[in-house]
Amino acid sequence: MELSSAVNLITGRVLSVLENEASLLTAVGAEIDEIKLELNTMKAFLEDVDTTSGAVSSNVVRKCQRHCL
Repeated sequence: MELSSAVNLITGRVLSVLENEASLLTAVGAEIDEIKLELNTMKAFLEDVDTTSGAVSSNVVRKCQRHCL
């Protein structure tokens, strides 16, 4: 019985650690996606400013519509 109890205890702890790690990885993935979106929006803005002498054109709007809606 003692071996069975020890195995159950260790299995429970390992599962708990794995669940925690999976949760952290999911959160990091969501943050990375958000950062990618922000960087793409900034890039589009800078491309528009560069090509239109300071006037923001539809490139930023188009990228925002694709990702923000």
